[in-house]
Amino acid sequence: MHNNGAVWGAKPVIAIDVFEHAYYKDYGPDRSSYIDAFLKNLNWKQINTIYLS
Repeated sequence: MHNNGAVWGAKPVIAIDVFEHAYYKDYGPDRSSYIDAFLKNLNWKQINTIYLS
């Protein structure tokens, strides 16, 4: 969680902003639809390439 400070030595794979300012204009209070759309638009093949390298 970002409010706990940095995680040294970590290798982030995916980051998503789930605070209201990130989605409220487009999705209103429906955070789950925002997360679904975010995950649907990821290039999982590229993510696997980065993660496994």
